[in-house]
Amino acid sequence: MKTLAGILGLALLCLPATAADAPVKVMIVGGFHMSNPGQDLHNVQVDDMLSPTRQTQIVAVTDALAAFKPTAVAAEWPADIAAQRYGDYRAGKLAPSHNEVVQLGFRLAATAGLDKFYGIDVDGDFPYDAVASYAKAHGQSAVLDAAGAEVEGFVRQQDDILKTGTVAATLRFLNDPARLAGDNSFYRTMLHVGGGAEQPGADLLTAWYRRNFLICANIVQLAKPGDRIVVFYGSGHAFLLRQCIAETPGFELVGADIDGRAADLAQLDVAVADQEVALWVAHRRGAVAAAAGLVEQDRAVFGCQLSDEGQRRRRGADAAGGGCDRVAHRSLRTRAAASATRADRIKRSPASSGCN
Repeated sequence: MKTLAGILGLALLCLPATAADAPVKVMIVGGFHMSNPGQDLHNVQVDDMLSPTRQTQIVAVTDALAAFKPTAVAAEWPADIAAQRYGDYRAGKLAPSHNEVVQLGFRLAATAGLDKFYGIDVDGDFPYDAVASYAKAHGQSAVLDAAGAEVEGFVRQQDDILKTGTVAATLRFLNDPARLAGDNSFYRTMLHVGGGAEQPGADLLTAWYRRNFLICANIVQLAKPGDRIVVFYGSGHAFLLRQCIAETPGFELVGADIDGRAADLAQLDVAVADQEVALWVAHRRGAVAAAAGLVEQDRAVFGCQLSDEGQRRRRGADAAGGGCDRVAHRSLRTRAAASATRADRIKRSPASSGCN
């Protein structure tokens, strides 16, 4: 009997995996705001994404992603808005939109012949004001000054890539594993702000992680065994969402195949070679060195940049996207002219949902 039982056990082990055993494969594509409302004096240079040249570039990206054969596509919109507008998109009733969810997400889902589109955005608290107030009161403002300089450097670099290159080149930059790892350590600098029982930096990070876990939970809960899911989200979320998927049983993280050159995310720990990491560190040091003389506005810009990724306090479905990109770019050129009115506008700008 033991021998028979052993034989049966081996036979079961040798059976091919069933559909119920198939892992869910997920591709996380970090993106940027393609809408450019032009409501401020200076704006991030996102040109017309509906122009023939940009449309050709966007189609090239979605065609490359379509080779993944997605069974579901999700993005950073509320579920109800995404469902309604995707239905209008497929019916040819949606007005032309520059928004990245429409241009990348809807286009890919339609190309894949999918009847449904998933909005997986989650609101979350992001208590940056408490961090800024504590830092100012306890002589820790240098941490925020340096972080603000990094935001400026990042906005400038992304601006240059988009201005001189393609949509795919910009997405490759945003999805580079070394840069994403740098982003995560960048957020962790907030842990320097605090002391004793009062830890506003840790509170901010707790809220940030909570929101990303809630987003990841939406991905996990929409999935069925064997699914192949593409997720479009702001690049600031990409590191934690990729980590969550990679560490969740039954799920497999795959590279963001933006133009047929997928990143090997399995090698993330070996990380994109020490040379690339060293280049990122050098860039960070250069940005920190540039922090001398930064004014209060730069700290507000940093808070806005984080909050734009960290929360969506919606002012309505058609609120303009990319508010913090605009704020950071404006600060880059007009720091000396910063005013109390502008600082107040910065505090409000994270409310954008990007659903226009």
